[in-house]
Amino acid sequence: MRRKTLLVFVFVCFITSTYAQIEKEISTFVDSTELLINNGRKFLLQKINENNIEKTKEVYTYLLELGIKKKCNTFSYIEELYINALIADWDKWLELAKITTYEQRSFCVEIDYTLVNTLWQKFTKNVDVLLYSSEKLTIEERSIIDLFLFSLTKKDTDKDEKMYKQKIKDFKSEFKNSKYNYFLNRVLPSPKIKGSYSFSIGPNFIILDSKLKTNFESTACFAMAMDFAVNKVYCSLNFSGGNFELKKPFNAQVDRENVLLDKGEHFSYFEGGLNCGYFLLRNKHFHVAPFVTLAGASLKSNIFDSNENKEKDELKIFNSFTYGLGLHTEVKIKEWNIKNFYGNYNEYSYISLKVNIGYNIISYYKDNNFKGNTFFVSPTLVWGFGNF
Repeated sequence: MRRKTLLVFVFVCFITSTYAQIEKEISTFVDSTELLINNGRKFLLQKINENNIEKTKEVYTYLLELGIKKKCNTFSYIEELYINALIADWDKWLELAKITTYEQRSFCVEIDYTLVNTLWQKFTKNVDVLLYSSEKLTIEERSIIDLFLFSLTKKDTDKDEKMYKQKIKDFKSEFKNSKYNYFLNRVLPSPKIKGSYSFSIGPNFIILDSKLKTNFESTACFAMAMDFAVNKVYCSLNFSGGNFELKKPFNAQVDRENVLLDKGEHFSYFEGGLNCGYFLLRNKHFHVAPFVTLAGASLKSNIFDSNENKEKDELKIFNSFTYGLGLHTEVKIKEWNIKNFYGNYNEYSYISLKVNIGYNIISYYKDNNFKGNTFFVSPTLVWGFGNF
């Protein structure tokens, strides 16, 4: 027993001594390459901030060569693009832009965004000088450089986005088999798609016409919708439900029996469908879009329902496909940024007031004595996400 205890004690002492030795070795370990590259990147950042282009070139070249010796990368691909543009080494920049596939790099040190953010600020101040320095290049080379610089300096406005989209379109049209196509399609940011989705609730005022108006009172229903907007396209999936009140009595046949329905009887109304339209006006404050409606609607009384055959006993005025035209208008009330899962502000949210008006044609009636169509006005409150 004593021998076993002694062996355990010796083993514990050995393990403790080994761990202590490892801890000492770790605490005194210094990776000179990592330290040199990290300090070199900080020194490069300082020279960029000082606008010392010559020194920037020297430090950048040295760090590149150091990375090659150590078989790792001292800069990301984007950083190399930015730096070579800043120092106007267009030959090297164009070589980088001839990329045909994007591969993950193994870095000598951990890469952060400090260098990229600083370089981006420099571009916004020196873009004209940089474009001038590329004048001796070919039209294709200057065009891809212009696109790159414009993508970095454009403002978040409809005007700049349209201009950027047109520049890309012109480049693709003029240089169809360009050696910069991969760079254009995969590296440069795509033109922004102005998109949003929203939810809305509120009343839907339905005004009847023709024989439908003669027999039923116009009414206010509950309405809800989910809207989608992409650039100039507007779509809305909407539902509406409520009751129509009978204006005058009439005889109905239910299960081969004549039944008198008195004035004031309520008929349940439901409509659901899709509105699709095109924005005539879409700015940061106001929307106008005419639309086409494709939907289904029903008007029925179920006071005669039985447990045996509900469908048979329902009295339907119509259960029909409907179609029509309308106008969508929307005005923004308030907008704010919302955070994503990681705590960054990355999306807009807004509250707005939407008013849709339109005229729907009911294609089929059970009884032509009730034939008519519906005009509607629907003011609803909207909660949306994305670009208004």
